[in-house]
Amino acid sequence: MDEAEKILDRLRRSPNNCTRHDLEVIYLANGFKIRKGNHEIAGHIKYKFLRGTLPNHKSFAVGYVTTALKLIDEASRLQKQEKNKK
Repeated sequence: MDEAEKILDRLRRSPNNCTRHDLEVIYLANGFKIRKGNHEIAGHIKYKFLRGTLPNHKSFAVGYVTTALKLIDEASRLQKQEKNKK
């Protein structure tokens, strides 16, 4: 199990105590690209409508984590659905 899978598994069990690094790792490992700007946005490379915000502060709300998990799950679902159509 690689680092991203371990982090993803830990965050699914408990979204508390997540770091910004954790979010970056799971986003990047699941096909998202991080765009820097006033706010840092994680956008999926293929499914452009899947976007999440990365916090710029040390502690942040659990909502950032749950949103990341939902976006990753949706990207995975879309990839599987696309694969099954072929």
